[in-house]
Amino acid sequence: MMAKTIPDTFGFGGQTLPYLRHPYNRAGENMRSVEVPIALSFLRGREWDRILEIGNVLSHYGRIDWPVIDIREKGPGVINVDIMTWQPAEPFDLVLSVSTLEHIGHGRYADLTASTTPADALTRIRSWLAPGGEALLTVPVRYNELLDRQLAEDALPVEEVRCMRRVSEHNEWAECTLAQAMAAKRPATYRWPVGMVALYCRKDGQLQTLNIGAGRRPIKGATNHDLRLDANRPWITIAHDLNVLPWPWEDQSYDRIIARAVLEHLDIDLVASLNECWRILRPGGYIYLKLPYWHSEISHADPTHRWFFGLGSFDQFDPDRRRGREYEFYTDRNWKIVKGPKLNSAKSSIHVTMKVRK
Repeated sequence: MMAKTIPDTFGFGGQTLPYLRHPYNRAGENMRSVEVPIALSFLRGREWDRILEIGNVLSHYGRIDWPVIDIREKGPGVINVDIMTWQPAEPFDLVLSVSTLEHIGHGRYADLTASTTPADALTRIRSWLAPGGEALLTVPVRYNELLDRQLAEDALPVEEVRCMRRVSEHNEWAECTLAQAMAAKRPATYRWPVGMVALYCRKDGQLQTLNIGAGRRPIKGATNHDLRLDANRPWITIAHDLNVLPWPWEDQSYDRIIARAVLEHLDIDLVASLNECWRILRPGGYIYLKLPYWHSEISHADPTHRWFFGLGSFDQFDPDRRRGREYEFYTDRNWKIVKGPKLNSAKSSIHVTMKVRK
């Protein structure tokens, strides 16, 4: 008899995702093998999002660069608070939580957390989302009886529930119904949950996004701009030469601007182009920038690049930075650096997210 071949991937929500094989908490042998990849799949293409994690989990399986709230566990960037008593200063575009909701007000964490129901906790989490924001929480079933009951009664404030169950002794998982996840039987020698639920929330509303220099990288639901209209790129809905000021968008008309590999091609400098972005953004709006790194040969190989940048090139725009205070006369249109600047893996591009100050 041939030995069974254990697959490397599993299906979830129409996606094919890799199983997590990691030694921490024996992730390859339990529910972590699917819930971590499911959570990470929501991060793809979200460089500009404000992200929050509830429960310090994902940092054990890779590098993260977002804040985490956890009632007990210590670590860099981890805030030790109870979610029922904490209120963020600003809303989030994405909230992730891996096997944490089931502990709130229950079991060994009951004495540390406010007495609450899973539905109450989810309602609070939803209140932290920006318009159009999303939340994904994975939880085991048959661990917290109240959570199971609220799931069965459809009493949780979520838009979608997807379920999985363990289907072999080799820790293979497959999508299933909620009833099947609840009914999954755990072998006597197996100590981990065998049923899992992914809860998806979305806050009504839509952030208005301007994607300048969209090229071949359109953003669904955004205003996708480029130098000219092109029948082969029907997603480009507005054409304009960004060297010509002012740009053709009204004051305070967008919530965020995406500028990936575009500003370095302009004749106008970074101060002038960011001043236009500042004008167009609403109070509290964000810009995500990708720009060429000055020390990279790849950056200089492009003959259309007019400008190159260092990791300190953005300090002048943030009055909280020393250079921002020393060179405040460059512009009166101030920003706050909220993410980065950092280099990509090839060290050819700089990525930075800034928030407009108005």
